[in-house]
Amino acid sequence: MAGSVEPGVDNLAVSITVTRPDGFRAEMSVTTGSDGRFAAPLSADQPGAWTVRASWPGNSDYLPCEAVASFVVEKKAAHAWLAFLAVGVVAVLGAATGWTVLIRRRRKPA
Repeated sequence: MAGSVEPGVDNLAVSITVTRPDGFRAEMSVTTGSDGRFAAPLSADQPGAWTVRASWPGNSDYLPCEAVASFVVEKKAAHAWLAFLAVGVVAVLGAATGWTVLIRRRRKPA
């Protein structure tokens, strides 16, 4: 996750709160670079609605600011890997049947 403070001011402590779909909140602080940009790690590993809040309390030169962003992580479709598994099982069974038929034909006297 990344963001910036405008105008770009360096060395500002930005507070970030990430709220997961299960309601758990993780809080961290990041510092802006010389261009006012900041970045923080985010692993959106749960399906559902996530909220990210970045805030800065302000100082003698600038007013406080806050930004909120929300996004939804969708669960990966389980049926996709099941289809690959089914194709694999069919291929293995087909190969095993083919080998069995071939071996039985070779064993029969002519």
